Amino acid sequence: MDRMEWRIIFRSLLCFVVAYALMASLSCGGDGDDQDAPTFSIVTFNVLHGLGNEDSEAHPYDRFVERLDLIKGEFAESRPSAILLQEISLLPLPRYPDVIETLLAEMNEADDADYYIVFGNVFGTKPTINGGQIEGQLIMTDAPLIGDPHNMAVSLFRCVIHTRLNTPLGPVDLYNVHLDGGGDYEHAVGEMSDVLGYVENTAGDENTVIMAGDFNSLDDSPVFDLMDDSGFIDLGDLSGLVCSETENHGCTNQTFPLADPENPSSVRIDYVWMKTTKDIEAECTPIFHEPFEISDGEHLWASDHIGVTCSLTLVR
Repeated sequence: MDRMEWRIIFRSLLCFVVAYALMASLSCGGDGDDQDAPTFSIVTFNVLHGLGNEDSEAHPYDRFVERLDLIKGEFAESRPSAILLQEISLLPLPRYPDVIETLLAEMNEADDADYYIVFGNVFGTKPTINGGQIEGQLIMTDAPLIGDPHNMAVSLFRCVIHTRLNTPLGPVDLYNVHLDGGGDYEHAVGEMSDVLGYVENTAGDENTVIMAGDFNSLDDSPVFDLMDDSGFIDLGDLSGLVCSETENHGCTNQTFPLADPENPSSVRIDYVWMKTTKDIEAECTPIFHEPFEISDGEHLWASDHIGVTCSLTLVR
């Protein structure tokens, strides 16, 4: 085969490769771009630590040992980028699980997993990584941490923990809140004013800010007017999560008794709010909004709360 023939074959192969690449790009179109778009997923969930045995028929610890096993399995399957949990107890009690060790062992079972936990206790002391004491809340994530996390006590057994994460959306200031809220509007507004002041002092000017957790306030509370005025957007409301007398798809509390297969939730007190200068699309849905069927005809709710999960996508 002479040099001219080799050139013809080479050019033919080159044309085939170029044509194939062009056809592939045309067949994918915008869908391919969407699939490759930077995405960050978040879950907020109040786990009901069970120390008060609030469900009289769910002893001990409101069956927290069983519920934690169900919770960790769901997270291991869905693998969110960040998981915000409230009502975390790290007290050494008989038959009470080590929550942090249990979650990390489950989430990091995969070879390429690298989850860690930032824990902040209710007294507002410096957060700890993969450990802690007393009670508080945690952020479990596989996104790299930027700088030191922070923690602020807002009232008795209530706190806000803050992490700055390097995410596909860029730097994100993430706040896990568990507030008093409630019907004492003057107290609730003062509490939220303190929280927003904390956010203003700790968040980066150009960073996306996400505040999520158990706000203990209903949709019509004036605390959310403060959130609106500060530039935050209710992502659950944006996603169409509705909690009303006729529709409880967006309701997050409460589900007692825990063994009841029905969903009696009637209020929304768990939220994901975001403030950003970027073009970010959000889609939020309930999580743990149905009880687990743990045996034939036997059900168990994951908590007295229903969680919220949001997928955030950066639009290029």
